[in-house]
Amino acid sequence: MDRWGYTGAKCQKFSYNGCGGNANRFSSEYDCGQVCNKLIAPNSDSCAYWPDWGQCNQLRYMWFYNLSSGVCEQFLWGGCGGNTNRFSTFELCQITCEVPGEDICQEKLDRGNWCESMSNRYYYHKASRTCKGFHYTGCGKSRNNFIHLSDCEDMCIRRTKTAADLAISTDGNRPLSSKSGSAKCRYSVHVD
Repeated sequence: MDRWGYTGAKCQKFSYNGCGGNANRFSSEYDCGQVCNKLIAPNSDSCAYWPDWGQCNQLRYMWFYNLSSGVCEQFLWGGCGGNTNRFSTFELCQITCEVPGEDICQEKLDRGNWCESMSNRYYYHKASRTCKGFHYTGCGKSRNNFIHLSDCEDMCIRRTKTAADLAISTDGNRPLSSKSGSAKCRYSVHVD
């Protein structure tokens, strides 16, 4: 029987034999589009799955890329099995899955919401054009968050200065925008 699944950043028809499969199965293209066209495509195909807690019962907190919100979130994993959308740290999930959008150095400071023990981090402070330290409590949504001062400076100070020095418009009057434009969709869900 014909069904629709979201793969290759669009809804596509496939033949379903009626056994097994996954939740990426819709009776019409319209139904598929209503659900899936609102999803935020991840940066890597390994993140294009809903979280799967696996078969075991050795529960621990892990991180997954949420296709609906476009950010990494915590979930309970059973300790074995599951799928590739599972990461031991928030940072690893962010680096692997989240699609780069605006310049991360322009994002607001987010100290977190106490889901982990406090740690010292650095962020780029736009007004002073410097990297400053702060106490991070985990699970923040901002990518303007660096473990090392040198990482913040490399990403936000040295790069910004270099980009500003090199960016010249075709008319020579004002610098070009440093925005990279919209990221290409590389989202696919595997249909069994």
